[in-house]
Amino acid sequence: MSLKQSQIHEEINLNTKSTQKQDTRTAINRLLNEPNHPLIVNTKKYDQLEYNTLVKFNAGIINIWGYDWLLFKYNTGAQLYRRENNKKVIRAVTDSKPAESFFGLENLNPHHKLIVAKSPREAMLLDQLMGDEYSVLGLASGEVGTLSSAQKKCLELVLPSIQKIYVFMDTNDINSLKISSMLTEDISKLTNKATRQIDITRSSEGKFKDVTDAIRNGEGKAFIQKSMNNSKLFEPAATASTAIAPKVSTSIFNETNFPSRLPEFIVEDMSPSIGNLLKLINEDYKRDVFLLSSLPVIASHLVNVKIHTRDGLVTPDLYSMVVAPPASGKGVANKARDIGKSLEEHFSSQYQESLRLWRSLRKEDPTLDKPEPRMLFLPANSSNRAMHDSLKVNNEHGIIFESEIDTLVEAFNQDWGNFSALARQAFHHESVSINRKDEYFSLENPSLSIFLSGTEDQFTRLFKNPDNGFFSRFLFYTYRAERKWQSQRATNQSRELESKIDELSKSLKELFLYLDQREKPIIILIGKRQWDRIDSFFNDMTQFLVREGFSDHHHSILRRNSLILVRILTILSCLRLLHTLGIGAFDTDKINTTEDELDVSIKIIEVLFEHSSHFLEKLFSRRKTSKLNQKESSLLKLLPFEFETNDAINIGSQLEYSERSTYYALKKLTKEGILENPKKGLYKKSA
Repeated sequence: MSLKQSQIHEEINLNTKSTQKQDTRTAINRLLNEPNHPLIVNTKKYDQLEYNTLVKFNAGIINIWGYDWLLFKYNTGAQLYRRENNKKVIRAVTDSKPAESFFGLENLNPHHKLIVAKSPREAMLLDQLMGDEYSVLGLASGEVGTLSSAQKKCLELVLPSIQKIYVFMDTNDINSLKISSMLTEDISKLTNKATRQIDITRSSEGKFKDVTDAIRNGEGKAFIQKSMNNSKLFEPAATASTAIAPKVSTSIFNETNFPSRLPEFIVEDMSPSIGNLLKLINEDYKRDVFLLSSLPVIASHLVNVKIHTRDGLVTPDLYSMVVAPPASGKGVANKARDIGKSLEEHFSSQYQESLRLWRSLRKEDPTLDKPEPRMLFLPANSSNRAMHDSLKVNNEHGIIFESEIDTLVEAFNQDWGNFSALARQAFHHESVSINRKDEYFSLENPSLSIFLSGTEDQFTRLFKNPDNGFFSRFLFYTYRAERKWQSQRATNQSRELESKIDELSKSLKELFLYLDQREKPIIILIGKRQWDRIDSFFNDMTQFLVREGFSDHHHSILRRNSLILVRILTILSCLRLLHTLGIGAFDTDKINTTEDELDVSIKIIEVLFEHSSHFLEKLFSRRKTSKLNQKESSLLKLLPFEFETNDAINIGSQLEYSERSTYYALKKLTKEGILENPKKGLYKKSA
């Protein structure tokens, strides 16, 4: 029993008589000794509960009033259950206090997502279906719209590890729906956690009233997950206009703060195929680097997967970059590259076989063209023509993955190698054509993923300024690694990570080969509720940027982040589908995204927008301020984004600047392009 569970038992004392405790132990032993008892058989038939589930929850068989009953115990009592004439009969053991606890506290799994079910039986069934990802509690007090003070105390004890709550109650009539809504709202207000009301009736178009009904009629885990994805969200203390989007925090633009790390809870919300890899990486910044470097690699496997947006169909391909000091842990990105190893080896083997066949056939036909190698990873240090040719052979698809930004910088600095325009156009799948003397070549719908890593110096060599739009197409991540010795010794954990990467690599290769031979693309469908959340999130962000006077470059980043978000959402949703149902799940024309993946995608964008702003504010301004002395740099740092002359004079006085010196400093900062002076007496910082 965990410390948390011990606290629960200590706080909510079981005041049952010793004889009743003895009866409970006897009942549990009887269930263990009679696995074929008619009660167990009927419970499997009517309630879909497996024998092992009853054992897990310490259910028992007890004889009271001349009948055998199933006994479901909880901290403040026990519930009796049996069926008579195909109808359920429920009683409470004498002195039980069902409204003072929850069923299942003793079996609470250490997950950060909690399900609250309407009864002990529904709780056990949901644990049976979803217990590998969710903690489950059941109400023993019947369906009521509020929690008792004791139940609230129970929830407060388990809350520290809980991020999301899902409430399963009957919703098959107006009264039931009202009670369900009241309870969900009550839990949301109490816990200050986003809480979802699951409506099985609506999700099944009126066919089923509860989980048991759905499972009895042939549905399974996928249906329950779909119902959860389409659930109604109750967010605490939210107004009607902001109920489905997080508020924008001004602290993310505080220049004294280093950008945030991605929150740990997103790992739990991802498909285990990627989440389990991240759990094997101890340092949070290395975990983030692995995630940001793996997303483009995974995206490059999802050929023939398209997302409907206002501007047409787009692929999941995306660009990301990690910038950090030398020898600070960026090398973990090379492990993410190995996710593409199986497909790359497949292409290599395929090419060798084609070469062998070509050598054999050209003896009879010397004019036969030599086959072109297909590849997943496209070398960055390529000529403009070579990059076009590689994409053409690859069906206009591929990924550039380089551990040194300078590799791309060197290519861009050569007349023959500058394919930056192609990289910008491929982000939006714009057609590309080049017409030169004696040669013409074109790409109709290129799709490209890019991952780069390097130092700040390399970053500044690649991005001279943010004006041509290349900068805003990237997700950026930076960090400060803790200065401590890290052994290079292999561990069981590091070996397990390599093994799981290999498993994912093989699965994605098979998925690619299946998708590649499809005639029609799979269309990713984002539901209305999810689009509402996306639009609300970006609307709030836009209003904040406008209100605070941020630059056009910030708005450019935000607009492109909206497209990147749906690409991340697609990647994560496909990973979830591949993990749960296998490649057969892609034998369809349409795939729906899920709420969990949307939650993760929004959080990734929210945090990484902060990182992009960091580079915009820090690195570009640093280049501009190289001619400033220390006092001028200090003044610039203290000045707000937009200010009047008197504001600058007051701030300058704190640095012992005379009024005349402040005027001189403002003039110099404006001349250097660090400040803009749109009208007399008004200044604002340039991007």
